[in-house]
Amino acid sequence: MKKDRFWWILFPAVTIALLLIFYSGQQPVKTYPKPTEINLQQREDKAFKQDRKAFIEQMHKAAPGTDWRQIDQQTRQTKAEVRMSRLQSQYLQRGANPLFSRDTLANNQVQAHWREIGSRNQSGRIHTAAYDQQADILYLASSGGNIWKGSRNGSDWQVQNDLFQIKGIEMLELVDLPSGQRLFANATGWGQDGFWYSDDQGQTWTASQGLSNVKSWGRVLRSVIKPDATHTIYLLAFEWDNTNWEKMTTLYRSVDNGLSFGQIATFSSATFGNEQGFDIWTDPLTAGPVYLLHDNDLYELDANDQPVLKSSVIGQSDLGNAHLVGSGNMIYAGYHSSDSLKVYQSSNAGQSWSYRGQQATNLFFRTSFNVDRNNPQRLYAGGINAFTSDNGGASWRLINQWWEYYGDEATKLHADIPSFPSFETANGIPFSMVCTDGGAFISYDELDNVSNISLNGLNVSQYYSTYTFQIDPAIIYVGSQDQGFQRSKIDDGGVLSFDQLISGDYGHLGSANGGLSLWCNYPGFTMYYPSANLGTNNITLDFPTDNHLWLAPLMVDPLIPNIAYLGGGGINGNGTHIVKLTAGINSISYQQLPYDFPGGGSISAMAISPLNHNFWYVITDNANYFFSLDGGNTWNATNHANLPGSQYFYGNKILPSPTQLGRIYLAGSGYNNSPAYVSNDNGQTFTAIDNGLPNTLVYGLACTPDESMVFAATEVGPYLYLPADDTWYPIEGMGAPDQTYWSVEYVEELRAARFGTYGRGIWDFVICDSLSELSADFSYQKGGADGLRFNFQNQSSGAYFYQWNFGDGSTSTEPSPTHTYAASGVYELELIVSNHCFVDTIKETVNLFATDIESEITTAWNVYPNPSKGQLSIEAPWPNADLRVLDLQGRLVWQAKNHPLDQRISLKQLSSGIYLLELSHQGQTDTRKIIIE
Repeated sequence: MKKDRFWWILFPAVTIALLLIFYSGQQPVKTYPKPTEINLQQREDKAFKQDRKAFIEQMHKAAPGTDWRQIDQQTRQTKAEVRMSRLQSQYLQRGANPLFSRDTLANNQVQAHWREIGSRNQSGRIHTAAYDQQADILYLASSGGNIWKGSRNGSDWQVQNDLFQIKGIEMLELVDLPSGQRLFANATGWGQDGFWYSDDQGQTWTASQGLSNVKSWGRVLRSVIKPDATHTIYLLAFEWDNTNWEKMTTLYRSVDNGLSFGQIATFSSATFGNEQGFDIWTDPLTAGPVYLLHDNDLYELDANDQPVLKSSVIGQSDLGNAHLVGSGNMIYAGYHSSDSLKVYQSSNAGQSWSYRGQQATNLFFRTSFNVDRNNPQRLYAGGINAFTSDNGGASWRLINQWWEYYGDEATKLHADIPSFPSFETANGIPFSMVCTDGGAFISYDELDNVSNISLNGLNVSQYYSTYTFQIDPAIIYVGSQDQGFQRSKIDDGGVLSFDQLISGDYGHLGSANGGLSLWCNYPGFTMYYPSANLGTNNITLDFPTDNHLWLAPLMVDPLIPNIAYLGGGGINGNGTHIVKLTAGINSISYQQLPYDFPGGGSISAMAISPLNHNFWYVITDNANYFFSLDGGNTWNATNHANLPGSQYFYGNKILPSPTQLGRIYLAGSGYNNSPAYVSNDNGQTFTAIDNGLPNTLVYGLACTPDESMVFAATEVGPYLYLPADDTWYPIEGMGAPDQTYWSVEYVEELRAARFGTYGRGIWDFVICDSLSELSADFSYQKGGADGLRFNFQNQSSGAYFYQWNFGDGSTSTEPSPTHTYAASGVYELELIVSNHCFVDTIKETVNLFATDIESEITTAWNVYPNPSKGQLSIEAPWPNADLRVLDLQGRLVWQAKNHPLDQRISLKQLSSGIYLLELSHQGQTDTRKIIIE
């Protein structure tokens, strides 16, 4: 692409010293990098829409006529069907136990398990919400394509559909049918199936029939559900007309509760123009008319569901993107263009219109303009910030500036606003929601005050890159989409929490000293943390070049931690160069390396061999490959056909071998060729390695130190390559979510491939082998006046999960719990520990009939043989004692008063098992466990 045409779109002038809008007459005390996603997604002019489409196509590098979306969708659908079938089998009855989830993969060659790492407190983008009024449960749709359900206070989020994601959800609705509840979702992304329904609260989904043309070439613009007896669904779509070979906007209808759709109206783009001029609306609470807006013309569907012109909003066309919302007879037409939203109002069901005013804002999604269903005069608009109007759009109020979120995450909205759903509880309490790039917020006073319900357990982080601190792998650095650069908190064995050290979008994390210091990139600057594991101070440098990717590649010098290399263009605007960056005490200096990589592309990946630091490798986004054997002083240009292209704002991936000098793995976009290649001669020749790997986009590569396993993070899931049999294997098993896997690194100490996903956080693929050591052990102390309270100290090694069974029906999953028994008795205590790979168990009998008085009786007697066949002898310094035998439930099964201890005891009448032999002498009692075989 030419920089003079697109540069200002892809790379806004974003630095830490960004100009910030004044709020209440004051500038913020602290500045943060400005959100960037809206600049990529929400420009509304036609040129940008065309360019954006070109960027997405470039991202996947498919040849003309190749439908990469359908390729990816089919791969994901096939894998989901396999997993769903296993979900119904006996297999998962074992795997569903959190103590034991080991899976056998790669044609029975690898045993491993998946462990969710986090984050549990840094939620990513939520698109929209639905509400079950009777059960008082919220449903949220995340950017990662997952459905979550939980309480309005946000205390118990549970993901419903980890086995199959639905990308691009902008509508989520719950309806009551005679057979039960049905959840609906539309998928607005290109190449999605369009409309889905679920009858089990979102765990499994079925695609509606009749939308095949939308799926193959098109996208859903909006869908609405009419609250009539049959829950009629109307779906507005943009698609390609294969008959007349033209683009068109189409209107579909379903009268069978979403099972199928039929087309009821078409609007040729040649006649009606851009699809962004269309919108559809019907009141969600009353079975009123269905309205269709095209530019300034409002249509009402007649009895046959055909559009009939009702009125004109204003007397001009080309108003910008059209948005239609309302409540009852109050209807609003919003026109969004050039960072401005103009609002028109009709208070008589669209018969006449009045201009209300405008608000200077982008709209993040089509759903970012809405009316509160509980108050028809209350409007909402969201771009980077959220705005509300109490008077039908005549004036607007800013909820809060986006930067106010930082430091006040519980009560201030995060930046970038996809939607504003509103609901009412069963007892008549209205509430509004704001879905943001930082989770979901709820308000009971029309956004005067908002509360973050995503602070714990809504695990939808969107991560570009991870780097694990090698000294302590419990410390993880991550670069996220709009939730900033993060560092993990204390590892308590569960899903981790993270601290956000700085806002924005970050990727390409790297370090030369195991993470003591760290480099990363933001779209516009490079950032260096000199003490990444401890401090928060950083140094930044605005990119000194142009002609680089959105998140430009970054390569850390393997010997000098404060030196890194930026894959850029030219400092003077010419050429394609590597730029050397050197971090000082307070600033980063830069130097353009002389070699100008020919071919006109941007550098999309760089790497240095760990075996010889003079071996450097570079590929550009137009698949030109280069290597240097003298540390980048001179370069060899190669000529290869069909090498994978790059992902458009993050690049390719080059993985040099840790065992053989000159061997490299190269990956990227592979819809018309292999996504992955290997070379054994520094890239002079390449061989495709695609056996078992679908045509898809590969984002990241990593391998074990012995190179026996190579891992790939891809658009359609995680994959494992075994060089021994030259085959790739999908490794989701039953434990990993269906997501876009963006990054992967291998953490040797954990025997784990650590994957970063774009929607479900970080997941570890932990290899189960002889190194997965596990041992269960514990100790305890009695307490309380009655001696019934126990403090247990877990002393197990290698365990992640704990299951305590106290013998009285009570359990705990805490590592070291405290438990109080209700009454005296004999209890069989059990601790089961697991690291997912293996399980170990330890049991101990607790006798609460015995006193706690210390005396010589404890060590003065013994019973033998033990185990026995039922004949026992007692060795003691006394001639007689009272004896009782109890079963493990504390029931008396045998006793003898003043029994002579020189006589054998016969218990042959008892069944085989474990019993308690209780001996009492002079008011003191002690117990031994005996086993009868």
